[in-house]
Amino acid sequence: MSMMLNATAVALATLMMIASASARDRSDRRQENQGERVCRGYASGELTGREARRLAGEQRRVARFEGHLTVDGAYSRRDKVKMEIVQDAASADIDRLRHNDRVRN
Repeated sequence: MSMMLNATAVALATLMMIASASARDRSDRRQENQGERVCRGYASGELTGREARRLAGEQRRVARFEGHLTVDGAYSRRDKVKMEIVQDAASADIDRLRHNDRVRN
């Protein structure tokens, strides 16, 4: 009985670690996608140089924030929610600046 309980606990811990890694992977993919959106916006002229630098700085701050969340080696549900809020705000900034009336000459 004790061995069965230990095996179940180990299996549950493994599943939690896989889910945590999956959440980080999603966050990393989203971060990469946002960086590409900034590059495409600058290349197409939708973003001015100043706007692109501002958004690139914001992406660096988001990456640094993610590093602070994972410093203890764990990535909890609460950390995932915090990261999504920060990334949502960054995504909204990219969208807002790409679709304003300013264009690069």
